[in-house]
Amino acid sequence: MSVKSIIRASLDEAQNVLHKFIHDSQTIKVMNQTTQMIYEVFRHRGRIFTCGNGKRAIRPFTRLNLAPLI
Repeated sequence: MSVKSIIRASLDEAQNVLHKFIHDSQTIKVMNQTTQMIYEVFRHRGRIFTCGNGKRAIRPFTRLNLAPLI
């Protein structure tokens, strides 16, 4: 198997997984619930603790702009 075919197969698999993820109504429901919980914590000036290797766990929070929601 060539490197190009391995790359192509990997990208195809990722695309299929993402498609299933996006079109799963339970996924959207859980993401919405999670967003609401995070919003409520920040609204009440609470803290969210994460565990991870390095700063990867906190990166999504640094890109959130919750100001319009508060």
